[in-house]
Amino acid sequence: MNWFSFAIAAWIGFGLEIGLRDMFSLRPWSPAPSFVVALLVFIAMHASQRAVLWAAVILGVIVDLTGSFTLQTGGSAVLLGPNAIGFLLGAQVVLALRGMIVSRNPLSMGVLAIAVSAVSQIVVVAFLTVHKIYSDPIDWDASRRLLDSLLSAIYTGAAATILSFLFIPITPLFGFVHVNRRFGHP
Repeated sequence: MNWFSFAIAAWIGFGLEIGLRDMFSLRPWSPAPSFVVALLVFIAMHASQRAVLWAAVILGVIVDLTGSFTLQTGGSAVLLGPNAIGFLLGAQVVLALRGMIVSRNPLSMGVLAIAVSAVSQIVVVAFLTVHKIYSDPIDWDASRRLLDSLLSAIYTGAAATILSFLFIPITPLFGFVHVNRRFGHP
């Protein structure tokens, strides 16, 4: 995988996610699509297993570092780890399923984006709920956050389906090595 292309795509993905989140947010709730999850699914569908896992950790750490949580005391805190672990498990889901999908089908990317987003956000909600109980007093409502996250997963799947029309033509720029998915060897 070409890590320079990955870095540029991640920069664009984070720019879209941070800059356009409020614009794409559904007003009655706060669900919004994740362009970073769409990028992760695209990478996970085509790259080697090692590259996918590193990309998932890198993207997850950056999501953790760009977000903050409000404390009950009025301050805010950045917590490193929940999204990194969630993205890693979400990437594992794609790695387990990619031998059964048609990678050039836009619907494949959309369905996998729903799965990755749901798995990663369930991990984040579980991690932060346990963290609230045993550590910092995070201003946190697990049921509301889980509902918002699952609605965001559906929204992310729709956005990933649309983005796949951009990702499919630029696949050669990423320099993915063809993997024999049946046997797992390059």
